[in-house]
Amino acid sequence: VLTSVESSSFDDEQVVTLYSCAKQALKDKKFEQALKQLMLAQSICGEKAKVYLDLADCCKNLSRFDEMLAYAEKAEFLSSDNYKSHLLLGEALVEVGKRE
Repeated sequence: VLTSVESSSFDDEQVVTLYSCAKQALKDKKFEQALKQLMLAQSICGEKAKVYLDLADCCKNLSRFDEMLAYAEKAEFLSSDNYKSHLLLGEALVEVGKRE
């Protein structure tokens, strides 16, 4: 589930719009569409831990654990005190480890 986005969270109105579209796509279980919208939002707003967390969460729904791991690591790097990044990073490491 995406964290809520207020206009104060991001400078760009386009990012807020992309987030609301991604939220709707997730509700409709359209994870690929949500992922594309989140990736576009990330490209606009740059290095934000919150966006990386949501990207990792979306990849988890798609069982794309290598990508989930990469996004979770970026979120962890940008915000090391965030419980959600610890949790997602741990889940990704377990899933990637299962394959090896």
